[in-house]
Amino acid sequence: MTEKSFDKVIVALCEGQHDVSFLSRILLVNGFNLDNKKLSQLPFPFDNRFTAELSEVRIPDKKLGFQPMGPNLPSMSFTKDGTLVFIHNLNGDGKHRERENLVSMYRELSGEDDFSTLIPYRFLYFFDADDIGIENRLNEVRREIGCPVETEFSNGSLFEFDGVEWGGYIFHEHETQYGTLEDLLLKHFDNKVASLKSNIITFLGANVLSPNSTKLFVYEQGAETYKGRSKYYEKKSILGIFGQLQFSGVSNAVMINQTDFLKAADIIGCQQCLLINSLFS
Repeated sequence: MTEKSFDKVIVALCEGQHDVSFLSRILLVNGFNLDNKKLSQLPFPFDNRFTAELSEVRIPDKKLGFQPMGPNLPSMSFTKDGTLVFIHNLNGDGKHRERENLVSMYRELSGEDDFSTLIPYRFLYFFDADDIGIENRLNEVRREIGCPVETEFSNGSLFEFDGVEWGGYIFHEHETQYGTLEDLLLKHFDNKVASLKSNIITFLGANVLSPNSTKLFVYEQGAETYKGRSKYYEKKSILGIFGQLQFSGVSNAVMINQTDFLKAADIIGCQQCLLINSLFS
């Protein structure tokens, strides 16, 4: 068996890049170090696996503008006291197959033969409660993992099944069982500058566009047309205006990673953040 340089590997499966940015803020405040190593410098067997994953991208089959980073390559990596953390952006809550493939990829790296290393894994799932609620989201995770429906699994908790640890957190409004990560963030943002959030909401309410203007506007086959469903989400827009007041032109994900509307004191004093951090301990 190959000697390993870590005691535990935690894999966080996130719904989107906002989650990745928020988790990174929590981990950094709680003593984790951002790991900026090259793929070839990562511990075995992740160095070989991630390098192979990237080498499997068939460049000639791609169109201009493609992004080579797929869900099987982590967006960020952190370390602390022998714990190695990989955070993945799955780009949506409906990516069941991609999450299952990702978990399988990691588990296949663990073994007890002369050419492998036995890896103590913990897989964490992060979703928004949205309008379906925390418990329904947790049930979705149970079904995806394949554990018994009666498995005790509350928000922000861990359990063992099939030889590894599992857990997760469902983002929600502070007062209810529903909502999104944006609700959690805006609660902290709203405390920094008096009336700023209400001014932003007033501005958005006074400048409502037609439903079509919130859809993709494309020019194809000689005509202009609107495609798909509305892309307007008020909470994301509120968050975005907070960001534009600080860093013109940045995305919400970058803003979450860099804003002083969210400080260490907020994270340390936030019950939701404490629960999330406990998943990485």
